[in-house]
Amino acid sequence: VTGLGIESTSFRNGLPHESVLEMDILTGSGEIVTASPDQHSDLFHAFPNSYGTLGYSTRLRIELEPVHPFVALRHLRFHSITDLVAAMDRIIETGGLDGEPVDYLDGVVFSATESYLCVGFKTKTPGPVSDYTGQQIFYRSIQHDGDTGAEKHDRLTIHDYLWRWDTDWF
Repeated sequence: VTGLGIESTSFRNGLPHESVLEMDILTGSGEIVTASPDQHSDLFHAFPNSYGTLGYSTRLRIELEPVHPFVALRHLRFHSITDLVAAMDRIIETGGLDGEPVDYLDGVVFSATESYLCVGFKTKTPGPVSDYTGQQIFYRSIQHDGDTGAEKHDRLTIHDYLWRWDTDWF
């Protein structure tokens, strides 16, 4: 919450800092201040995206939402960013894709003529899952040949989905 944050549920839940209900902040004077919309509200509202200039968060109380053990993914290819944005707008407006509620949504642009929407759906159905740890890098798995709207499918555990962008960094 101290750096600019966005994630795949932001299209319906807002930015990550918008889920914060209360936080303890270690200020430059060494004091720990509890900030919320009702208590030290100026600090509470200024803190997000302050990159540590106002202090360090030592505790957050946040809103959570239930998840399922797996995420089914559809990677939709677009040859035009305009087409990708139009499809994303439809998903955001309707909350779904092809009549199915969308739980997660990412846009990935490789070039002006190759971009993807990664559309995720919560699922409890067990089955094979992909592994993007080590050198099996997630963003490389998204790319595929095909016409606009062509898609590739994938499945991840919820843990691997939450860390899909970071496994190759750590």
